[in-house]
Amino acid sequence: MSSLAVSLLLGISDKEQLTQFLHGAINNLVGRIDSSPKTISSDIDWSTQDYETARKFVQNVYKKKVTAATDYDMDEDLAGLGIEQIQCIQQCYQIRKPEIQRFLTKECLAKTDYPVVTDFDWKLKWIIGSSTLSSLREPLLQMDVRTKNIDSDENTLNDKETP
Repeated sequence: MSSLAVSLLLGISDKEQLTQFLHGAINNLVGRIDSSPKTISSDIDWSTQDYETARKFVQNVYKKKVTAATDYDMDEDLAGLGIEQIQCIQQCYQIRKPEIQRFLTKECLAKTDYPVVTDFDWKLKWIIGSSTLSSLREPLLQMDVRTKNIDSDENTLNDKETP
């Protein structure tokens, strides 16, 4: 598949068209905008299957780069492309890397069914006395944790602690 995708990408000689295609592939990956062969320049003569092959190839290269535990060199998968095309692919990756990472993290967390902490707030109060004891002097910690399951609404957990 990679040699076919590389040969398809070789067909895009214009840097602007390649950049448009790459950003469309990333948009499709992160679920922002559904890209299609009609959204890229009409100068590229691809069938829908050719477009899908090239798009999936680019998405897989970007996924490998983000999820690699060690330094993954995407040049190996892009062998056969010109230097300008490889640089364009790497530049698009650098620009959109945080967005790809966020999406892949959410995708991974969605598989676990565990809630994800979206926000928290805390208060620390010092209680000097109460109606029963005039000099209590005890700290009171209040913590609000907001969590969210990927598929559902936000939940809030309130907890008060005294040592």
